[in-house]
Amino acid sequence: DLGGIARHAFTALRDTGRFADHRASIATDAVLVSADPQRIEQVVTNLLVNAVKYTPPGGVIELAVYRAGEEAVLRLRDEGIGMTPEDLGHACEWFYQANAGVDDARGGLGIGLALVRTLVEMHAGRVDIESAGRGTGTTVTVRLPASAPEAVREPLRVG
Repeated sequence: DLGGIARHAFTALRDTGRFADHRASIATDAVLVSADPQRIEQVVTNLLVNAVKYTPPGGVIELAVYRAGEEAVLRLRDEGIGMTPEDLGHACEWFYQANAGVDDARGGLGIGLALVRTLVEMHAGRVDIESAGRGTGTTVTVRLPASAPEAVREPLRVG
């Protein structure tokens, strides 16, 4: 359940105080996917941590999970620093770091979004990133193939 995984990641960060300076919200539907739950939680956590890191105090972070046709959609919108068109073109490349200016001490290794893209693509999905430019926030949309409820079964336990 992609919605359950997203709620778990969101709650874990909320309970550790990561959203204390932000207006964070979550709205999820139960949408089944055939995926490694730990890797998908890693994707969600990474996106949320980035949103917190690049959204100034008091800014909004919104996480939503829903089904759109045959896809499970996870959408994260923030009121963070945003991205230039050049940044958008390179954001998911390994070790790419946007030049946010000398006053930006947030930094990073340039692996977070590349890892997100790699993990999502390994699950036959895709990542889309949108921003109208600096100071406008960012929306990251993860699309995974949705499973029919009857297609997801408990693993066989022997013994």
